[in-house]
Amino acid sequence: MHVLGVILGVAAASRDPRIVLVAGLSATFAVSVSMGAVAHTSTLADADYYEAERARELRHIARIPRLGRESATPACARASRARSSSTSSTP
Repeated sequence: MHVLGVILGVAAASRDPRIVLVAGLSATFAVSVSMGAVAHTSTLADADYYEAERARELRHIARIPRLGRESATPACARASRARSSSTSSTP
């Protein structure tokens, strides 16, 4: 959408097709770099969040091991059932 706006704006200001083409390519490149930067930053933020949650869970389990086992048991059981049902349904 931004690229189209740049192209239309430059086309309205200048009738030279080379200028319009260069402006469109420049806008496309800028948007691509911007999207890449956002994806990279988002990935880093997700990794940081995951590590913080993992550390919090490990601290919780270290403080109260019984609760850690109790909360992990249903999740492990569900994962085990899902794994066994997916392997048994394959021909």
